[in-house]
Amino acid sequence: MVYLLDLTENCSDYALAAILKLAQDVIGYIQMIVPILLIVSLGILITRMVANPDEKKNNKRLFNVIIAALVVFLVPTAMSLVLGMLPDEFAGLELGACWRNAQNVTYATEYTPTGMGKDPDSFTLNLDSLSKAVAGSSDNENSGNSGSSGSTNTPGAVNCGGTNLAGKTIQCISGEGLGVQIVNYALSFVGYPYVYGGRGEELTTDNFNAIKSKYPGHIYLDDPSINKGSQYLDKGFLAWDCSGFTHYVYEKNGISIGNSTTEQKNDGIAIGSLSEAKPGDLLLKFTAEGKHVAIYAGYIAGKPAVVHASTTSSGTIVSLINDTTYPIIRRVIPS
Repeated sequence: MVYLLDLTENCSDYALAAILKLAQDVIGYIQMIVPILLIVSLGILITRMVANPDEKKNNKRLFNVIIAALVVFLVPTAMSLVLGMLPDEFAGLELGACWRNAQNVTYATEYTPTGMGKDPDSFTLNLDSLSKAVAGSSDNENSGNSGSSGSTNTPGAVNCGGTNLAGKTIQCISGEGLGVQIVNYALSFVGYPYVYGGRGEELTTDNFNAIKSKYPGHIYLDDPSINKGSQYLDKGFLAWDCSGFTHYVYEKNGISIGNSTTEQKNDGIAIGSLSEAKPGDLLLKFTAEGKHVAIYAGYIAGKPAVVHASTTSSGTIVSLINDTTYPIIRRVIPS
C-alpha cells in the first residue's frame, strides 16, 4: 500500500506524514474502543456488585478499571493536542505541519503511467520510487541571472526510468508537445536541492557562498537544522529557489520568462481555473507567508500535481494540490 499526501500547507516530508497518519489512526481506534470496553467492564462490575453487595474487591476493581480507561484514553488525546499545537517545523522536523496534514493522507495501491485519459490534459505519474509528495511551500522568491549548468539533462532527451544525480528514478508523464517536454524535464530534477537565491548555477562551494552573501538571513543547506551541505556541494547539482527553478526549466526549453515570482505572475496569459490548466502551465500563489511558483504536471491518481523547488528541507519535489492551492495560473507556452 502506498501513502500519498493530499496537498494542504507546508508539509513536505512524505515518510513523516505517513507515520503520523498511522499514529492518528491508532489514536482514533483507541478513542473509539476504550469507551466501549469501559462500558462493558462497568456493566460486568455493577452486575457483580448487585449480586454480591458485600464484596469489597468489586469497589477496588471498579476504581482500577475507571483509572486505567482514563489513562489509556487521555494520554493519546493529550499527545494529539500537543502535536496539533506545534509550529510547522519543530526540532528540525515538520512535525506540526505534517501532523495537521496527515489527516488528508489518502491510500492507493498503485500508480502507473496511463498517458492520455478521458481528459486529454490529464496524466498520471508513477510515484512508487519518489520519497516525498509535498505540500506547497511559502518560501519567497528572488531575482537574479541564470548561471551555468552542472546538469547533463537536455530538454527532449530526458532519460525516463533512469536515475538522476540525486539517485531518484526519473518518472515521466505520457503525451506529446512542449508542455509535456517541460514537465518531464522538470521531473528529471526531483531530489535536487533548494537554495534561496539560486538561479540554476552549478552548486559549487564558491557559488553557494556567493548566494549566501547576496541573500543573507535565510536558511541554507549548511544550516544546523538542515545539515545537507556536504550532500550537495561540489557534486554537480544546480542551485535554485522556486522561481529560479521555473526560470531555468523554461529557459532551457526555449521560453523566456521573468526571473522572479512577481515577474512570472505577469508572463503569458491568464488561465481561469485549474480545470483549464495544461501540463507546463505556471501556478503561483501570493500569501502572507510568502510567494511561490510551480510547474503544473497534470494528474496523479486523479488529483492535480506540480513539480517545484519547495523548501530548503525538502528540495525539488512533486506535490499534490487542490483547486485553491495556487490561485494564479499563467500559460507561457506559445499556442
